[in-house]
Formats: sequence, C-alpha cells, structure tokens
Amino acid sequence: MKSSSLKTRILFILFLFPGFQLFGQEKLDSIWQILSKRGEAYVSLVDDRYKSAFEASKLPGFDRMINDFPFLYLTKKDSLFIIQNLNEISIQTAPSMLYEVKMASTREEVLQGLAYPGYPLYLEIMEYFKDTWPEICTIDTIGYSVEGRILLAAHLAKDKDKNKLRPAFFYSSSMHGDEPLGYSFMLMLINELLTNYQNPQINDLFENLNIYINPLENPDGTYIISDSTVFGSVRYNANGVDLNRNYPNPVYGDHPDNNEWQPETVAMMDYLKTIKPNLSANFHGGAEVVNYPWDSYIEIHPDDDWLRFVSSEYADTAISKRPGYMSLFPGGITNGWEWYKAFGTRQDYVTYYLGGRELTIELFDVKTTPEYLISELWETNKNSLINYIHQAKYGLQGIVTDSVTGLALQAKIKILNYDEQSSIVYSDENSGYFVRYLKESFYDIEISADGYKPFTVNDFSIEDYTTQFVDVRLQILEDTLLPLTDRIYIENLFNNYLNLRINNPSEQNMGLYIYNLSGAILFSENYYLIEGVNDIQLLPILPQGIFLLKLIFPDEEQSYKIFKY
Repeated sequence: MKSSSLKTRILFILFLFPGFQLFGQEKLDSIWQILSKRGEAYVSLVDDRYKSAFEASKLPGFDRMINDFPFLYLTKKDSLFIIQNLNEISIQTAPSMLYEVKMASTREEVLQGLAYPGYPLYLEIMEYFKDTWPEICTIDTIGYSVEGRILLAAHLAKDKDKNKLRPAFFYSSSMHGDEPLGYSFMLMLINELLTNYQNPQINDLFENLNIYINPLENPDGTYIISDSTVFGSVRYNANGVDLNRNYPNPVYGDHPDNNEWQPETVAMMDYLKTIKPNLSANFHGGAEVVNYPWDSYIEIHPDDDWLRFVSSEYADTAISKRPGYMSLFPGGITNGWEWYKAFGTRQDYVTYYLGGRELTIELFDVKTTPEYLISELWETNKNSLINYIHQAKYGLQGIVTDSVTGLALQAKIKILNYDEQSSIVYSDENSGYFVRYLKESFYDIEISADGYKPFTVNDFSIEDYTTQFVDVRLQILEDTLLPLTDRIYIENLFNNYLNLRINNPSEQNMGLYIYNLSGAILFSENYYLIEGVNDIQLLPILPQGIFLLKLIFPDEEQSYKIFKY
C-alpha cells in the first residue's frame, strides 16, 4: 500500500471512531512513521486481558509474552486494530535495534562466532565451503527472495553422485529476519562438520545421511537497512509477510494467513519436495525452548513419545552446558499448541504434508543477540545440534519393491493401532526407500501398495539409537495379473516394446490409454481393429515402473497392469 492511500485509510477509520481523542494523535503519528520507514512496528499491549501466550496468540502479529503483556509486530494491514486499541498500545524499541551489533570484516570472525556476516560475506563463506571441500560439499540454490537475494543450502554427504539410499536431514534458520543467532550457528555448524569430517562421529554422518543446511531463509528481512548490517532487521519479508505463518496448514488450508505464498515460501516448498527431508528443524530467537508438533492441533501427535525424546535430548544436552538455559518450560521442551497456537508454520507443513518430522528450536531470549554471546551460546548448543543430526540415522528403514520385476513401489508404511493419517509415511516412488522414526518399543507394521498383497509383521522390535532395515518385496494380487486369453494377450513385462494381440470378433474401434499410478495419462492412441487377429506393437516413452493400461471398446473396457524394466 502506498503511503498516501494508507494515510487516507487511517483518516477514514478515525472518522468512524468519533470517541477518538486528539491526545492519541501523537502516538498514531509515531506508529505511522515507523510503518512507513520499516514496514512493521514492535509494540506491547498494556492490557491485562491476556493471561498467557495461548490467549494472546489470536492477536495480529503476536510474538511473545513479556511480564504478562503481549508483544506484537504490526504492519500496515493492521491499521484498524491499531485505531481500536490505540490507548492500550505501547510503542517498543524493535528487538534488532536494542544493540549495535558488530559486523564481521573477515570469514574467520563469522566462523569463530565473533561477529555477524554482511550479505556479501555470507555468499563468500558459502562459496568457500564449496571450493575447499568440493568432494563432500555442494551449494544448492533454493530460490530468490522478493528483492532478489539468493536462498542457499549447503549439501553435505559422501558419494553424493552414487545416489546411496539414506535419510535426508535439513536445518534452516531465520525465517524471521531479526533472529540471526541461528544464521550464525548454521554457518559455524557447516564449518564444524567440514573441518572435522574425518572424525569418526562426524564421518558417520557424511557416510549415512544427506545433510542440507540453509543458514538464512529471509535475507530481505535480515538486511532491510543494507547488505552490510543486521542492525534494524525486521521479522517479516519485504512484502510484510511472516514466513512462518505462510505455509499450507492442515486446519486452514493453503493460505492460513490470507496472504499469497511468498517467493521465499514457494522456493522452500519446492526445495523440500525435492530433497524430501525425513528429519529437520528450523531456528528462531526470542525464547529458549524446543517446540515440537503440533502448532495447530490440540490433539497429540501419534509420535509424541518419540518427539519428546528427541526434543529432550537436545534440551538436556544444552542445559548441561549452561545451567538455567531453556527454563521457559519444564525440561526445556513444549508441544507447540500448549505454548500457543500458530497456523501456517513450517514445522506443521513438513510434518503433516511431507511425512517428515520437524522441530522449531528457539535459541535465546534476545532476538538479535549481541555478538559477544554468539560463541558462548554456540558452545552451549553445538553438541545438541550434532546429536539431533545423528537421530536422523535411526529408526525403521527399508526398501519396497515388486517381487517379480524388482521395481520400486510407492507403498504405505503404517503402524497398526497407532498411526493416524497425519503420521503415515510412504516409500519413495523412484527408489522404494522409506524412513519411519519410532520410540523404542514393539510395533505391528503393515506395508501395502495398490494391487499388492499387504506385508504385515507383528511385534517388530525397535530400539533407541539403532537402525532396523527391511527389504520388502510385495506380491501382486491375483486379480490384477494380466490374463492370457483367446481374445486378448498383453505382454505385461516389457523393456522397449509393448506387444498386444487382440483376436477381434468383428471390425471396431479401440482406444488405448496408459496411466501412471497417480492417474495421469502418459500415452494414448486410437486403433481400428479388423476382424480376426490384430498384432499391435507400441513404443511408449516411459520410465521404469508400473503402469495401468486401459483398452476401451464400443461395448466394454478392460484394464491391465504393465511393468517396464
């Protein structure tokens, strides 16, 4: 919204509230100036109606409770709320303007936790990682921000080109631009892993995982003043949107915040669908706690025991390094809903829509942390950060294939009398590989795919800190086998050519369609059949896999399953 149109809107709103007193004009002018300059104003409500973060979470731009009062980030879209609550609003100094933080002039200062990087130095450091360790580090481009800054991720793994089947792990930070501590941590973590990759514990991660680390998800918010400083940074992106409320949500659908998906959100969703993280976390500031799903459901996640287990491991390890740390909740952990409800978070998006498991980790009470605390807090969190990556190696893993062709299947891995729809995982359609994290216990497991006999195992034992690998070869159901009849014969197992023989009783037309298992048409053709034997040879351009072939005659349809190897 342009400045003049916003001012007109505010004046119109004032007209609707004749009780508004002129003594509030000075405060309103101050908020207006902040919004015009920064796009967001940080305020508190001097109102005792809200007794907890849960109660206050319905307020626009809710951030946190301090001394029993809610603190909010307000934007131009909140002008009506501002007018209605002007008497209760207290303008606060933005968290990123409390301290004049030190900016680094060298790579070493950043990697030692002595100062924050400017945007050009950040790009230089990511390039340094790739150039120094090219065999185990590549840099992925996730996408671009509203203002064209690049979103990057380091991909750390050995033998990446061999497509070894292994879990994918993902860390990212600073969806909120004024919370840069995790940004520094991610750069320091990449450096820690690369410089120590020959250490047996670290090498184990490179051997058995694909690790992806995105240090900065909201560069426009972090560098709002200039590329050379994080001072004055803002929570939202350049369009004034909270990126951690902008993801699809299981309760309110695609746009829970009533905003279009932002470029940063779209880029991140595309990237996550590509790397398919099994375990992940995103980092914030303003509190000290490990937050686990759900943010948007009062119901407990079926994996609550496991989520509490890995969350407690992170918190306990950090607290042992810094007594008194993460004291906001008992044990330093909380279910998201029990703290306050939030819709459109990335944690719930990954966990609900992608079948992964993600935590939200709040690193320090002070959002824009003074640089002299970075190295100290890094030592507090370093072991926790690495231990959490190790958790990605464990649990139930396996491959699901067709017992005849050996081709990969996209199968449902369900824990019987345990899973709900939101917790079921699926094997990858291209590799058949899956990962299912579970707390130590005994489970009844069913692995199934359309057209196949389910594979079930009872009392399957899972132990913490171990990996159980299964090789499941599903058998096709008898009623889906392709028939060999006097009239129609189809060569269901084929490589290049697909051969059909149809002994037709009379002249007629026939439509032929090939679908993938998701129902998309990959090949279609119409044929005129003569009376008698019709030999048809097809050369459909198909990848390896399983497909459905449908023959449509004037008076009937017949469907078959075909396999290309």
